[in-house]
Amino acid sequence: ELGLSEEAQSFREAAERRAATMNEMLWHEEDGCYYGRDLKTGKWARVRDISTFLPLWAGLADEERAKSIIRYLDDPNEFKTDFPVPTLSLSDPTFGGDKHWHGGNWVEMSWLVMLGLKRYGYYSKASELAYVNAKMVFDVLQKTGHFREYYNSLTGEPAGGCLYDYIWSCLPAAFVVNVIFGIEPRRDGIEIMPALPEGWNGISIEGLPIRGKRVSLTVRRSPELKITKVTVNGKGVRQIGNRGAFIPWERLEDENVIEIQQPPRIKG
Repeated sequence: ELGLSEEAQSFREAAERRAATMNEMLWHEEDGCYYGRDLKTGKWARVRDISTFLPLWAGLADEERAKSIIRYLDDPNEFKTDFPVPTLSLSDPTFGGDKHWHGGNWVEMSWLVMLGLKRYGYYSKASELAYVNAKMVFDVLQKTGHFREYYNSLTGEPAGGCLYDYIWSCLPAAFVVNVIFGIEPRRDGIEIMPALPEGWNGISIEGLPIRGKRVSLTVRRSPELKITKVTVNGKGVRQIGNRGAFIPWERLEDENVIEIQQPPRIKG
């Protein structure tokens, strides 16, 4: 994006080499996830914690491995708490809903899980996490007047003894814009892949500044539609994934009105 193509290629090649090594040595076939491992003795660090999901964020897993990892999110004996994602599996004997890195919800880590889900096309799951976490943080903010360092993954309350007003707990603003509205600036344009939480029929945002442009976006569910429709400043554009669109920068004006109408149910 900065025009440093040779440098970008060197980093890309290094990442590919590292990914190949991790896929060869750190995938545990029986448990269907990645673990840390002592490369001298071969002993596994067979603990499922929040890092279980980071290979999704990094794009390390193939589709089958990603599916295997994501099933842990839906398992009430693993990571499916009322306020996910806990930093440690419930199956671990040291788990506690408000324990420091042993089960509490650190929203900046849950954010990486959401980004991983989006990367593999699990937009609805990412949106569900975004809504639950945003509501948790905003409810506590309204009740106490403070953001908190981390939260109880079982109750949504501030974890006992945690500190006040950590900047990462402002991330729900990004949850809303990036996951629910699905707005993601890219090198060549803006990707918009909205995912409305269950029960929501519409959302809108006005005058959002994005790299020198301003965007007003409305997303609605339309029961009569089977295929998503997208307009930019009154003109139709090609939809992608039956969910949203990619809009090149040159297609955008200084002020933009974007409307997306989606069917009631969208796969993914």
